[in-house]
Amino acid sequence: EDGNITLTYPDDVDPDSITTDKITVKDENGKDIPVIFEKQPDGSYTAQVPPGTDGTVKVEVPAGSYDDLTGNPGLIGKGEGPVDTTPPQVTVKVDEDGNITLTYPDDVDPDSITTDKITVKDENGKDIPVIFEKQPDGSY
Repeated sequence: EDGNITLTYPDDVDPDSITTDKITVKDENGKDIPVIFEKQPDGSYTAQVPPGTDGTVKVEVPAGSYDDLTGNPGLIGKGEGPVDTTPPQVTVKVDEDGNITLTYPDDVDPDSITTDKITVKDENGKDIPVIFEKQPDGSY
């Protein structure tokens, strides 16, 4: 889900025959996702989808974009998987009585929430000490 793409070729592939310029990476609507594949020391190729990419990502390695050691062109390769690279956004509500409610998206790990770094300031920019308490619905 982190958007990392890894291409692993069979052991009998000629590493000098691999071309990545025709590999396609598309979102679930068929729109191209720009990525750059980089060769790794183990012979695999990796790429990272851009931040903000969410949903199913499909990768296609075209036939003939690599050869085995005897010169046979490689077959098409396909793969897909879920990606979620959009940062979560907390919703902050302040009511007329000054109560502050923080609501986190459902896909946020509750153990990752730390409220000790949240600052509240008055209209003059002065810090207001606030203690956030977790509510039964998961908000603070």
